[in-house]
Amino acid sequence: ELRLKRMLVIDTLAEDGGASVSDEEVAAEIAVMQGSPQYANENLDTDEARDAVQRILCRRTAIDQVIEITHQPKAAKASAKKSTATKKKLAAKPAAKKKTAAKAKAKPAAKSAKK
Repeated sequence: ELRLKRMLVIDTLAEDGGASVSDEEVAAEIAVMQGSPQYANENLDTDEARDAVQRILCRRTAIDQVIEITHQPKAAKASAKKSTATKKKLAAKPAAKKKTAAKAKAKPAAKSAKK
């Protein structure tokens, strides 16, 4: 079950990330597989086999993209952190304004209650 969930997540990343594989890459991978003793007795010249190899290569590409994003050099990570901090500050400002507006509405109500 866990393996299936992982595969579905990776497939979604591949689709959303635009991971694509050329026919030449699929053919090259099939040639490598045919040279392997593990696949020596299998017919890899079918549409189903090509589709399976293409899915495997797309998943590899998606995983490589995730690794590339998560293993950035320190300078890139620092700029990403600054960007995230800036976004958090900008997101916090409208919330602060809303609280101020709520307090302003509460004060006149409190004054009229004192009268």
